Amino acid sequence: MKDQEQPKMYITQPAIANIERHMQSTYSGIGKEPMELTERISSNKAITSTNKVKKKFVDMSIEERLDYFLSQPFFAPRVKCEIRTELRKYVGYLQSIEDNDVTILLPGRNKEVNVQLEEIMAVNLFGF
Repeated sequence: MKDQEQPKMYITQPAIANIERHMQSTYSGIGKEPMELTERISSNKAITSTNKVKKKFVDMSIEERLDYFLSQPFFAPRVKCEIRTELRKYVGYLQSIEDNDVTILLPGRNKEVNVQLEEIMAVNLFGF
């Protein structure tokens, strides 16, 4: 048999001792009994999952899509939407909904357009 081949490049690795970490294992708040951290995390996940069910945009109704555009946080960039009616297609920024009257800001003309909620056939994401 052949002798075992020596490595082509040998890099010396330092011997590092295994470091023992001390992690937090309990949590206690004001007026509460101490609770295991894993129990607290699992109970928080259960509470948030039951309170708010996230839907995909394609599964939302027209009213839910309009609410989605209006409920964006102020620090997030505004997203253009495409609103289709039987007669026309509008691309712009959703401004408000008042008494079944939807106000859209058209970006190129800086003009606001009002469309009745009943006339809207589809609402889609358009981009930034």
